[in-house]
Amino acid sequence: MSEELRIRVVVPARNAAWCIQACLSGLLAADFMLNEIIVVDDGSTDETASLTRRMGVELVTHSSSLGAAAARNRGAKDAEADILFFVDADVVVHADVRERLLDFFRTQSGIDAVFGAYDDNPSCPAVCSKYRNLLHHYVHCQGPERPTSFWTGCGAVRKKAFDRLGGFDERMRMMEDVEFGIRLVHFGGAVALYSRLRGKHLKSWSVLGMARADLFDRAIPWTRLMLFGQGLTTELNLDRQHRLSAVLTVLMGLGILSAPVAPWALMLSVASCGAFIAVNREFLRLVRECAGSRIALASIPLHILHYACAVAGFGWVVAIEYLPRRALSSVASVHRRKLSAPE
Repeated sequence: MSEELRIRVVVPARNAAWCIQACLSGLLAADFMLNEIIVVDDGSTDETASLTRRMGVELVTHSSSLGAAAARNRGAKDAEADILFFVDADVVVHADVRERLLDFFRTQSGIDAVFGAYDDNPSCPAVCSKYRNLLHHYVHCQGPERPTSFWTGCGAVRKKAFDRLGGFDERMRMMEDVEFGIRLVHFGGAVALYSRLRGKHLKSWSVLGMARADLFDRAIPWTRLMLFGQGLTTELNLDRQHRLSAVLTVLMGLGILSAPVAPWALMLSVASCGAFIAVNREFLRLVRECAGSRIALASIPLHILHYACAVAGFGWVVAIEYLPRRALSSVASVHRRKLSAPE
């Protein structure tokens, strides 16, 4: 019999008093042992630390917030484990997660990291929360088996691979897990998406909070990774369906903006909206099956808003950061050629 793999569960937490007990209870129910779990309290101002101590789990505290990347690195530091399993504080893993992780890493010796998905039964009953969490579930369940990114909501990595890359980039306040996955694959590692590795997301979303997160926490940092990192990818949120949805969202907006001077332009918006619904029919069908027709109908404008934020974030980075850098680079290149040209 092969030697049992050792697991270290790392839970970064900031002001997570509302969810940390549920998260830790879920890990214990999945047969993780107390000495396998560490919570890194990243400068919380609520009862996160005391509640964690009450659960009997190892706790490390930061006196001030250093960010999720630093918290995860701190939890992984000096861990005597073969596998590092990262779980967000607002996620309750399913009861079979530990068993699935061990089976996966025992049988997939060529894979360095694996991540899963939220389940299709979100905790919060609010419309926006149902939509948002089901969208994440859908994207990950439709994603490629061998992605070039990583996700720390419910994801694990071999300790040797993690140490080899130096962990997460602590300069990044968001998307450090995606950057880690890109870097891992770039240097010859392999990542797997295992959608049966699941957890329940407890977060409650508001429309404004969703828009803010889509724009500032996802679209802008992800675009920077694409344009200034290892290049464009065509998976998960960037596959053909998502890119087409973004184009249709732009056409809807152009039609509405042009309507005062060209009334026929409203037809462009209507047609684009119809095409948008058709392109996303499988996702909307999932929402209807899991949450009902009312939430599926309400998900249409939320989905359009989601893509509007993605387009806005992409456009902002291209216009404000990428194109000026290209222009300055071109000017510098011309200047260098003039200086080096013989008189």
